[in-house]
Amino acid sequence: MKSWFERLDISLSILIIIDVLLIIASILFNLEQEYIDFIFIFDTLICIVLIINFIIKYLDSADRNQFLKENYLDLVASLPLGLLILPFPSQLLYSYHLIILLRLLRVILLFKDISKYVKRFFNATYLDKIIAIFIVIIVGSTFTLYYFDPNIHSIYESLWFIFQTITTVGYGDIIPESPVGHFISLLLLIVGVLMFSVLTASFAYFFNQKIFKEENDEFNKKVNTLKENLDKTKESIDKIKEKTISNDEELAEIKENVKDLSNRMDYLIDLIEKKE
Repeated sequence: MKSWFERLDISLSILIIIDVLLIIASILFNLEQEYIDFIFIFDTLICIVLIINFIIKYLDSADRNQFLKENYLDLVASLPLGLLILPFPSQLLYSYHLIILLRLLRVILLFKDISKYVKRFFNATYLDKIIAIFIVIIVGSTFTLYYFDPNIHSIYESLWFIFQTITTVGYGDIIPESPVGHFISLLLLIVGVLMFSVLTASFAYFFNQKIFKEENDEFNKKVNTLKENLDKTKESIDKIKEKTISNDEELAEIKENVKDLSNRMDYLIDLIEKKE
Protein backbone atom coordinates (compact mmCIF):
# COMPACT_ATOMS: atom_id res chain seq x y z
CA MET A 1 0.00 0.00 0.00
CA LYS A 2 2.82 2.37 0.88
CA SER A 3 4.56 1.78 -2.45
CA TRP A 4 1.26 2.47 -4.24
CA PHE A 5 0.91 5.81 -2.41
CA GLU A 6 4.48 6.74 -3.40
CA ARG A 7 3.81 6.16 -7.10
CA LEU A 8 0.51 8.03 -6.87
CA ASP A 9 2.17 11.05 -5.21
CA ILE A 10 4.80 11.27 -7.96
CA SER A 11 2.12 11.01 -10.67
CA LEU A 12 -0.02 13.64 -8.96
CA SER A 13 2.96 16.00 -8.67
CA ILE A 14 3.43 15.85 -12.45
CA LEU A 15 -0.30 16.35 -13.11
CA ILE A 16 -0.49 19.33 -10.71
CA ILE A 17 2.49 21.02 -12.42
CA ILE A 18 0.72 20.56 -15.76
CA ASP A 19 -2.46 21.95 -14.19
CA VAL A 20 -0.62 25.06 -12.93
CA LEU A 21 0.95 25.66 -16.34
CA LEU A 22 -2.42 25.33 -18.05
CA ILE A 23 -4.05 27.79 -15.63
CA ILE A 24 -1.21 30.29 -16.13
CA ALA A 25 -1.59 29.91 -19.89
CA SER A 26 -5.33 30.60 -19.61
CA ILE A 27 -4.52 33.88 -17.81
CA LEU A 28 -1.65 35.08 -20.01
CA PHE A 29 -3.04 34.11 -23.40
CA ASN A 30 -6.34 34.77 -25.08
CA LEU A 31 -7.44 31.16 -25.38
CA GLU A 32 -10.63 29.99 -27.04
CA GLN A 33 -13.50 28.98 -24.81
CA GLU A 34 -13.14 25.27 -25.59
CA TYR A 35 -9.55 25.30 -24.25
CA ILE A 36 -10.62 27.18 -21.13
CA ASP A 37 -13.39 24.63 -20.58
CA PHE A 38 -10.86 21.82 -20.95
CA ILE A 39 -8.54 23.45 -18.38
CA PHE A 40 -11.48 23.90 -16.01
CA ILE A 41 -12.50 20.23 -16.33
CA PHE A 42 -8.89 19.08 -16.02
CA ASP A 43 -8.37 21.13 -12.83
CA THR A 44 -11.63 19.85 -11.33
CA LEU A 45 -10.72 16.22 -12.06
CA ILE A 46 -7.30 16.72 -10.47
CA CYS A 47 -8.99 18.13 -7.37
CA ILE A 48 -11.36 15.16 -7.16
CA VAL A 49 -8.43 12.72 -7.42
CA LEU A 50 -6.51 14.66 -4.75
CA ILE A 51 -9.47 14.62 -2.37
CA ILE A 52 -10.03 10.88 -2.93
CA ASN A 53 -6.31 10.30 -2.32
CA PHE A 54 -6.54 12.32 0.92
CA ILE A 55 -9.58 10.33 2.10
CA ILE A 56 -7.90 6.98 1.36
CA LYS A 57 -4.77 8.03 3.27
CA TYR A 58 -6.91 9.32 6.13
CA LEU A 59 -8.83 6.04 6.41
CA ASP A 60 -5.60 4.02 6.10
CA SER A 61 -3.73 5.99 8.80
CA ALA A 62 -3.24 4.47 12.25
CA ASP A 63 -3.94 7.75 14.08
CA ARG A 64 -6.53 9.68 12.07
CA ASN A 65 -6.57 12.75 14.30
CA GLN A 66 -2.80 13.07 14.07
CA PHE A 67 -2.96 12.57 10.29
CA LEU A 68 -5.53 15.37 10.01
CA LYS A 69 -3.39 17.73 12.10
CA GLU A 70 -0.29 17.05 9.98
CA ASN A 71 -1.96 17.05 6.54
CA TYR A 72 -4.89 19.46 6.69
CA LEU A 73 -3.09 21.78 4.23
CA ASP A 74 -3.23 18.96 1.66
CA LEU A 75 -7.01 19.07 1.86
CA VAL A 76 -7.11 22.87 1.57
CA ALA A 77 -4.79 22.80 -1.46
CA SER A 78 -7.03 20.18 -3.10
CA LEU A 79 -10.27 22.19 -3.02
CA PRO A 80 -11.94 22.54 -6.46
CA LEU A 81 -12.13 26.34 -6.45
CA GLY A 82 -13.07 26.29 -10.11
CA LEU A 83 -16.50 24.99 -9.13
CA LEU A 84 -16.83 27.45 -6.24
CA ILE A 85 -16.17 30.54 -8.40
CA LEU A 86 -18.68 29.69 -11.12
CA PRO A 87 -21.42 31.89 -9.57
CA PHE A 88 -18.96 34.85 -9.43
CA PRO A 89 -17.59 35.46 -12.96
CA SER A 90 -16.35 38.97 -12.05
CA GLN A 91 -13.89 37.45 -9.58
CA LEU A 92 -12.62 34.87 -12.07
CA LEU A 93 -9.14 36.34 -12.60
CA TYR A 94 -8.41 36.78 -8.87
CA SER A 95 -9.73 33.30 -8.21
CA TYR A 96 -7.39 31.89 -10.84
CA HIS A 97 -4.49 33.47 -8.97
CA LEU A 98 -5.70 31.82 -5.78
CA ILE A 99 -6.05 28.48 -7.58
CA ILE A 100 -2.46 28.75 -8.80
CA LEU A 101 -1.24 29.50 -5.27
CA LEU A 102 -3.15 26.51 -3.88
CA ARG A 103 -1.87 24.17 -6.59
CA LEU A 104 1.70 25.37 -6.02
CA LEU A 105 1.18 24.71 -2.31
CA ARG A 106 0.04 21.20 -3.18
CA VAL A 107 3.14 20.65 -5.33
CA ILE A 108 5.38 21.83 -2.47
CA LEU A 109 3.60 19.49 -0.04
CA LEU A 110 3.91 16.56 -2.43
CA PHE A 111 7.57 17.29 -3.09
CA LYS A 112 8.08 17.39 0.67
CA ASP A 113 6.65 13.87 0.85
CA ILE A 114 8.75 12.51 -2.00
CA SER A 115 11.95 14.43 -1.18
CA LYS A 116 13.36 11.42 0.64
CA TYR A 117 12.87 9.29 -2.48
CA VAL A 118 14.56 11.96 -4.62
CA LYS A 119 17.46 11.98 -2.14
CA ARG A 120 17.63 8.20 -2.33
CA PHE A 121 17.66 8.45 -6.15
CA PHE A 122 20.56 10.94 -6.09
CA ASN A 123 22.48 8.82 -3.57
CA ALA A 124 22.06 5.73 -5.75
CA THR A 125 22.96 7.40 -9.09
CA TYR A 126 25.15 10.42 -8.11
CA LEU A 127 23.04 12.32 -10.63
CA ASP A 128 23.09 15.51 -8.54
CA LYS A 129 26.88 15.74 -8.92
CA ILE A 130 26.64 15.01 -12.64
CA ILE A 131 23.98 17.71 -13.10
CA ALA A 132 26.19 20.16 -11.18
CA ILE A 133 29.06 19.42 -13.57
CA PHE A 134 26.77 19.97 -16.58
CA ILE A 135 25.58 23.30 -15.13
CA VAL A 136 29.17 24.45 -14.65
CA ILE A 137 29.95 23.48 -18.26
CA ILE A 138 26.87 25.32 -19.57
CA VAL A 139 27.56 28.50 -17.56
CA GLY A 140 31.28 28.47 -18.40
CA SER A 141 30.61 27.86 -22.10
CA THR A 142 28.00 30.65 -22.17
CA PHE A 143 30.36 33.33 -20.86
CA THR A 144 33.36 32.00 -22.84
CA LEU A 145 31.40 32.05 -26.09
CA TYR A 146 30.06 35.53 -25.37
CA TYR A 147 33.52 37.01 -24.70
CA PHE A 148 35.50 35.26 -27.45
CA ASP A 149 33.14 34.95 -30.40
CA PRO A 150 32.36 38.15 -32.39
CA ASN A 151 29.14 36.70 -33.81
CA ILE A 152 27.59 36.34 -30.33
CA HIS A 153 26.23 39.75 -29.30
CA SER A 154 24.64 39.01 -25.92
CA ILE A 155 24.57 36.53 -23.05
CA TYR A 156 21.06 35.57 -24.14
CA GLU A 157 22.26 34.66 -27.66
CA SER A 158 25.14 32.69 -26.18
CA LEU A 159 22.85 30.78 -23.81
CA TRP A 160 20.34 30.20 -26.60
CA PHE A 161 23.05 28.72 -28.81
CA ILE A 162 24.36 26.60 -25.90
CA PHE A 163 20.94 25.01 -25.34
CA GLN A 164 20.42 24.47 -29.08
CA THR A 165 23.73 22.67 -29.32
CA ILE A 166 23.58 20.66 -26.12
CA THR A 167 20.12 19.35 -27.02
CA THR A 168 21.39 18.60 -30.57
CA VAL A 169 18.59 20.71 -32.10
CA GLY A 170 20.65 23.35 -33.91
CA TYR A 171 18.21 25.82 -35.53
CA GLY A 172 21.05 27.56 -37.33
CA ASP A 173 19.93 31.09 -36.43
CA ILE A 174 23.14 31.66 -34.43
CA ILE A 175 26.47 30.37 -35.75
CA PRO A 176 29.83 30.99 -33.99
CA GLU A 177 32.69 32.19 -36.21
CA SER A 178 35.79 31.95 -34.02
CA PRO A 179 37.89 28.80 -33.44
CA VAL A 180 36.95 29.02 -29.76
CA GLY A 181 33.27 28.99 -30.73
CA HIS A 182 33.77 25.98 -32.99
CA PHE A 183 35.64 24.14 -30.23
CA ILE A 184 32.91 24.93 -27.68
CA SER A 185 30.23 23.78 -30.16
CA LEU A 186 32.00 20.45 -30.61
CA LEU A 187 32.46 20.09 -26.86
CA LEU A 188 28.79 20.85 -26.21
CA LEU A 189 27.66 18.28 -28.78
CA ILE A 190 29.66 15.63 -26.91
CA VAL A 191 28.40 16.89 -23.55
CA GLY A 192 24.79 16.83 -24.80
CA VAL A 193 25.07 13.22 -25.96
CA LEU A 194 26.75 12.25 -22.68
CA MET A 195 24.14 14.12 -20.63
CA PHE A 196 21.16 12.33 -22.15
CA SER A 197 23.01 9.01 -22.02
CA VAL A 198 23.79 9.49 -18.33
CA LEU A 199 20.21 10.55 -17.58
CA THR A 200 18.82 7.48 -19.34
CA ALA A 201 21.35 5.19 -17.67
CA SER A 202 20.68 6.71 -14.23
CA PHE A 203 16.93 6.21 -14.44
CA ALA A 204 17.38 2.69 -15.85
CA TYR A 205 19.86 1.82 -13.06
CA PHE A 206 17.62 3.22 -10.34
CA PHE A 207 14.48 1.40 -11.48
CA ASN A 208 16.41 -1.82 -12.13
CA GLN A 209 17.88 -1.54 -8.64
CA LYS A 210 14.39 -1.00 -7.24
CA ILE A 211 13.05 -4.05 -9.11
CA PHE A 212 16.08 -6.09 -8.00
CA LYS A 213 15.58 -4.93 -4.41
CA GLU A 214 11.91 -5.93 -4.49
CA GLU A 215 12.79 -9.34 -5.94
CA ASN A 216 15.63 -9.72 -3.44
CA ASP A 217 13.33 -8.77 -0.55
CA GLU A 218 10.76 -11.29 -1.79
CA PHE A 219 13.47 -13.97 -2.03
CA ASN A 220 14.77 -13.13 1.45
CA LYS A 221 11.22 -13.29 2.76
CA LYS A 222 10.79 -16.77 1.30
CA VAL A 223 14.18 -17.84 2.69
CA ASN A 224 13.24 -16.54 6.15
CA THR A 225 9.90 -18.35 5.96
CA LEU A 226 11.69 -21.56 4.97
CA LYS A 227 14.17 -21.05 7.80
CA GLU A 228 11.34 -20.57 10.29
CA ASN A 229 9.70 -23.77 9.03
CA LEU A 230 13.00 -25.64 9.34
CA ASP A 231 13.46 -24.31 12.87
CA LYS A 232 9.97 -25.47 13.77
CA THR A 233 10.67 -28.88 12.21
CA LYS A 234 13.93 -29.09 14.15
CA GLU A 235 12.10 -28.25 17.38
CA SER A 236 9.57 -30.98 16.64
CA ILE A 237 12.36 -33.49 15.96
CA ASP A 238 14.12 -32.47 19.17
CA LYS A 239 10.90 -32.98 21.12
CA ILE A 240 10.40 -36.41 19.55
CA LYS A 241 14.03 -37.25 20.31
CA GLU A 242 13.67 -36.12 23.92
CA LYS A 243 10.50 -38.15 24.22
CA THR A 244 12.24 -41.20 22.70
CA ILE A 245 15.17 -40.80 25.08
CA SER A 246 12.74 -40.46 27.97
CA ASN A 247 10.94 -43.62 26.82
CA ASP A 248 14.26 -45.44 26.51
CA GLU A 249 15.19 -44.38 30.03
CA GLU A 250 11.84 -45.56 31.34
CA LEU A 251 12.23 -48.85 29.45
CA ALA A 252 15.74 -49.34 30.88
CA GLU A 253 14.40 -48.64 34.36
CA ILE A 254 11.63 -51.21 33.83
CA LYS A 255 14.18 -53.76 32.63
CA GLU A 256 16.31 -53.06 35.69
CA ASN A 257 13.29 -53.50 37.98
CA VAL A 258 12.34 -56.78 36.24
CA LYS A 259 15.91 -58.00 36.57
CA ASP A 260 15.95 -57.09 40.25
CA LEU A 261 12.60 -58.81 40.76
CA SER A 262 13.89 -61.88 38.96
CA ASN A 263 16.97 -61.98 41.22
CA ARG A 264 14.78 -61.78 44.31
CA MET A 265 12.56 -64.58 43.05
CA ASP A 266 15.61 -66.73 42.43
CA TYR A 267 16.82 -65.95 45.92
CA LEU A 268 13.44 -66.95 47.43
CA ILE A 269 13.37 -70.16 45.39
CA ASP A 270 16.84 -71.06 46.70
CA LEU A 271 15.72 -70.45 50.27
CA ILE A 272 12.64 -72.63 49.82
CA GLU A 273 14.69 -75.43 48.29
CA LYS A 274 17.21 -75.32 51.14
CA LYS A 275 14.43 -75.55 53.78
CA GLU A 276 12.96 -78.55 52.04
